[in-house]
Amino acid sequence: MNTSVTASTPLATILEASREKSRILKERDETHFHLTGERNKDYWTQQIEEILIRLTLLQQAARAITAQRP
Repeated sequence: MNTSVTASTPLATILEASREKSRILKERDETHFHLTGERNKDYWTQQIEEILIRLTLLQQAARAITAQRP
């Protein structure tokens, strides 16, 4: 199954936004670590939430693609 998504689709936009949010969370965690010497306790929870959002979107896209097949 081809799971690539072109940049012009709404799904690609949402996935890119989720990846950007994950990147920002990582930067925040790194900043917090450098300032305090401790990791942000919510970092992994937030990252897992973003991954689950992406997984759900990709599953929905796969179902839609499968449903369109003859």
